Amino acid sequence: MVELLKTVYDLSKPQGMGFLHFMTTPMTVEEATKLLNVHRSPRGYHFDYINGRACKFNIFFDGEKHYINDSWYDHTNKDFETLLKKFNLEVPHLKEHEESSSCNCVDCQRRR
Repeated sequence: MVELLKTVYDLSKPQGMGFLHFMTTPMTVEEATKLLNVHRSPRGYHFDYINGRACKFNIFFDGEKHYINDSWYDHTNKDFETLLKKFNLEVPHLKEHEESSSCNCVDCQRRR
């Protein structure tokens, strides 16, 4: 779980007022462990902004297994694919990037 959070952090960029708190240094194992302990709930973990980076990541727990969403808010499909491949997780069929009002990637949001 620590390596997953560190990877989420590495793949996330500062957005909005996050630039005020942005730290360029990578997350340490100790920081990740502390965040996992602080953000733990019976239903999993929720991470919004970490050091100014828009991580926007949830890990759900049903009592037996951990789950993640099949997309990653405020991130590109490439970011999501990179994350999944690093942990040898199956990459869902992701539609090609389309500029539309329904696209949640960072680039499309900046154009709005």
